[in-house]
Amino acid sequence: MDIQPIELTTASNVLGKDFEITPSQRLQGGNEPDIETSKIRMYIGTKPMLTDIRKLYKKINKPVPPEVELFKSYNAYFLPHTVGVIQEGGSDSIRQIGYQMKFPANAEVSVLNVLPESKFITKVGGGFGFEADLSLNGEAHIPESVTAWAESTEMLGLGGKLRLSTANNIIGRFKFSVVTSEIMSIGKGSTYSEWVFNRGESPLFGNDIEMYQLILVDKFYSEPVLKFQARVYCVISTWGLIPSRRESDWIPLECRL
Repeated sequence: MDIQPIELTTASNVLGKDFEITPSQRLQGGNEPDIETSKIRMYIGTKPMLTDIRKLYKKINKPVPPEVELFKSYNAYFLPHTVGVIQEGGSDSIRQIGYQMKFPANAEVSVLNVLPESKFITKVGGGFGFEADLSLNGEAHIPESVTAWAESTEMLGLGGKLRLSTANNIIGRFKFSVVTSEIMSIGKGSTYSEWVFNRGESPLFGNDIEMYQLILVDKFYSEPVLKFQARVYCVISTWGLIPSRRESDWIPLECRL
């Protein structure tokens, strides 16, 4: 997955030009002091690869249940998203990272689910992980103790693993690493989705942050690529004072169908 770096070095809503300077170093007369502020670099994955759920079924010779109406008029896909942040020096503390995406208003696309959901996040070693069983309607469920598994595990995005199930009502068990347990995600039944990652025990920078959507695309969608826009933002606290938000412009992205 290719990435696009985004420089975020200036707060967008600070209360004054010297807000990011510690009070003891603010200019009170004489020469202006040299102040080192953080350089924050964020990046966004620019070439996500769709995974066709129908093709996964064919791979394990599993028929799509005829009662599942959504497969009659739509194709269902996993769409991965990735952002990351690097902080170089300074006194800023990154408190929150957000990712927003939107399909065109006239797009024949609908979001079935947005992942991760915080209720399926558990402690894994020294970090956190998302794990859930996914049904054909896109809903996530607590992993069942007994189910029928195919001898196939699909890699999705950068680090997602989908263990395919032979049970009619389950796509499979999906799991991937997350950087924090403090996550909010919205967007079901819409063309807009947003994820918010709040800092927990560990810093948010220095990690790849993975997100996923289950989407429906009309079978008669005429374009060879699926287009959307995305932007990232972070909320920082300087010297432990009032937080400010830094964000990118909306970036046009696309993935092949």
